[in-house]
Amino acid sequence: MKMKSIYRSILFLLVAILLSASLKAQTDTLNDLKEFKSRKGLPNFFAKVNAGKPVTIAYLGGSITAAQGGWREQSLAWLQQQFPQANIKHINAGVGGTGSDLGVFRVKK
Repeated sequence: MKMKSIYRSILFLLVAILLSASLKAQTDTLNDLKEFKSRKGLPNFFAKVNAGKPVTIAYLGGSITAAQGGWREQSLAWLQQQFPQANIKHINAGVGGTGSDLGVFRVKK
């Protein structure tokens, strides 16, 4: 009885070794992706607002971002005051209980 248990254990171990040897590691297809892709960045933003062109700012975040009268509205008001010739709009993409790490998945929307 004890020998059968030992043989089963050895057989299980051999099968596990053979299976693991036949498996290949997953190749990482994300190697060529960049974490950030600049779209002309802040120089482009300032060129647009100084020329009076429209810009849209998306605010991603949680409840602090979504709050009325908070930093989002204050920073928007400041930008509109600094660049009165520009048509600055905003998107309030703040959702309570989430953060920008989850907000980026809503960017396409």
